[in-house]
Amino acid sequence: TLSNYKRSSVTSPMTATSTSEGVATATANADAASMSHTVKVSNVATNAYIQTGDSGISRESDASSAKSIYLKDLIASGDSSYTEDKKNNVALSFSVGDGKKTKEISFTYADIYESNQTLNDLATKIKNSGVNIQATYDSVNDSFSLYQKTGGDANKIKLTVTDRSADETKDGTTYDQKSDDRARTLLNHLNLYQVETNTDATTHETTQSLTSLGSFTSGTQTLSASGSDGIATIDGKTYHTTSSKLTVNNVTYTLGAV
Repeated sequence: TLSNYKRSSVTSPMTATSTSEGVATATANADAASMSHTVKVSNVATNAYIQTGDSGISRESDASSAKSIYLKDLIASGDSSYTEDKKNNVALSFSVGDGKKTKEISFTYADIYESNQTLNDLATKIKNSGVNIQATYDSVNDSFSLYQKTGGDANKIKLTVTDRSADETKDGTTYDQKSDDRARTLLNHLNLYQVETNTDATTHETTQSLTSLGSFTSGTQTLSASGSDGIATIDGKTYHTTSSKLTVNNVTYTLGAV
């Protein structure tokens, strides 16, 4: 979609006008040239976004309730049997990445079975891990979501489960052999889907749909979702942006629709 811009240098050296504000708007600073620009928006930037699908979060068959928030009800039955000397061992472990850095998310036996940590604790651990991802458990709708705070192709949500063949001690912490299996079970129970955003080229209406993220099976495995770059061609040159904003030659464009 094409949109022309002309800086309004007579009435104000800091404003710009648009012939199609549904496509884009613009503001110019005092150093912008007084001239028209042609803008074609090919894509609007989106953020990677994952949430529980329509069928909701599932639990183990012996869970305390159908909508239990306790992590112990979302991992394999019978795992509560452990000896006192193992209570501080890692019972569940996976990694979360944002496309630039990756952090471990883990829970000990004591966390799960003595402190009775919940889906809210899982969301808090992810939020506080240092990755650029917002995590939320919505108790009203029994839904878990992960949202990448920055848009663009390179900014992702990546969930990784490894495959230990035996107990492993790393930096003084012991990881149970089944910590990976429990992570697979937990993440699969969350029933995660990628939220896809689409914009109609004719009506400019934006719709969203859900695409299954897939499931964890065996071995080391990563499931991921990506955002998309905003793409605009301005005066014949193509630019990419990770947000709705794009500044070219002292004019800042806000991309609205394809």
